[in-house]
Amino acid sequence: MCPFEIAGDTIPEGTHVPDLPIGDVTFLFTDIEGSTKLLQRLGDRYAELIAAHGRLLREAIARGDGTEVGTEGDAFFAVFRAPTRALEAAVHAQRALAEQLWPEGNSVRVRMGMHTGSAVLSGHDYIGLDIHLAARIAAAAHGGQVVVSETTRHWSNRPSPLACRCAIWGDTG
Repeated sequence: MCPFEIAGDTIPEGTHVPDLPIGDVTFLFTDIEGSTKLLQRLGDRYAELIAAHGRLLREAIARGDGTEVGTEGDAFFAVFRAPTRALEAAVHAQRALAEQLWPEGNSVRVRMGMHTGSAVLSGHDYIGLDIHLAARIAAAAHGGQVVVSETTRHWSNRPSPLACRCAIWGDTG
């Protein structure tokens, strides 16, 4: 097995590179609303909350045939080959999060945002304007919301059994 390159970066032999899709994909970013206050309130029990949150999000991402790109604190970054699968995963995650019994009766509200576009692989991660846009869309969401770009809405324009209302983020295309 020889070293290989992704976007000009040489990846050392034996390095695990996640199977990240390329081309037109849907990027999903999530973040727990009010996580600092939750941490202050729960102290050591916050670890229990984060573990349950991570499990629920990973189950939803897997259910949507998505790939976890990375995490930072309580934030997730995932990618999906199809926007409809990304939407289904996000709605499934929001429902699972709402039904979860959280430590000390707290509620965990997660903001989610997604955008469909293309990006370039650089090493073990994506780069490109579409990723930045997806992150900004997620930042505009409130806990419990899934905000999607107009592009994502357009490419997922088929009847869906999701029974939810999506917030649309302007014209990005």
